[in-house]
Amino acid sequence: PYWHGWDIARSGALFTDGSGYVLDGFGGLHAFAKPGAVASPPAAKPPATKPPPSGPPTTHPTTPPVGASVCGARATPPARYAHVIWIWMENKSYGQVIGNASAPYETALARACGSATHWGDAGSQFPSEPSYIGATSGLAGSALDPFAGDDPPSATVSTTADNLFRQVRAAGGTERSYEEGMSGTCSNTGTRYAPKHNPAVYFWAPDDRAACATDDIPMGSASAGAFVDALNADALPSFSFVTPDLCNDTHNCGVATGDAFLSQLVPRIVASPSYRRGDTALFVVWDEDTPIPNMVVAPSVPAGTVVTTPVSHYSLLRATEEMLGLPLLGAANGAPSLRPLFNV
Repeated sequence: PYWHGWDIARSGALFTDGSGYVLDGFGGLHAFAKPGAVASPPAAKPPATKPPPSGPPTTHPTTPPVGASVCGARATPPARYAHVIWIWMENKSYGQVIGNASAPYETALARACGSATHWGDAGSQFPSEPSYIGATSGLAGSALDPFAGDDPPSATVSTTADNLFRQVRAAGGTERSYEEGMSGTCSNTGTRYAPKHNPAVYFWAPDDRAACATDDIPMGSASAGAFVDALNADALPSFSFVTPDLCNDTHNCGVATGDAFLSQLVPRIVASPSYRRGDTALFVVWDEDTPIPNMVVAPSVPAGTVVTTPVSHYSLLRATEEMLGLPLLGAANGAPSLRPLFNV
């Protein structure tokens, strides 16, 4: 079987589930023959710009060396992580993404790493904004009512409650929100951008406002800008909250658009020095609708993990606090932790 760029992928791990795609050890997805089928080579070879690679012929194992894989490379997770990354997507249920032919990358990533089939949002009575606030503060139920209108931040649509961003700073760590399309730091305006998907702008205690002015920044894109620069420079903060724009997060655009975005960004994360050291974990989640699509990606996640235990955004908060050595906030105290379920 053959695909373009096999010389890059050949040194990584390959996962195949019979879907006709494989995920290499650098997070890249490639069309591949289904079992019993033969993949056709391209009609014409690309122009030769360099000598062909030396090494084995273009055949590839379907069972990779464990140490080369995106997930399953380590048996034991670190007691404390150096970096936790959240990427938040929008408005899709589990079956609309995982297993959807329009989401080959997301499906392959979930199956090569881990996913929970019963992940709940902050409550079926709520739209987007309360789930973002609940997941980063532990606030739940009626405490989220001020945010139920999906309104921009204001004196009445804000909170001084403790939150994950503040916790990280108080513990001596660093936090950043990377917002695609935002016009400037800690802003309510931008292109294909909505503050309701940027929880840091709703925390209004004095120290939170000051931090937002420096730590809540425009992302750039999936291929360039502040977040990719931090990956490349091995300069990730302790906690990263990544929000794609209103099209790339699938709020205004289809599943295929979000899949394409993640297929560009996630390989950069898993190829980064911080991820390869084994002390960085990535959670890709949707804000709503229950059951929520999700992918849990870390070197210690056993490849192909499927969790059927009911979990929620508060489980994500709990796991992140545990992974960064922080006390638990609000509803995180009663939520099942993702740590033992995914070995993170």
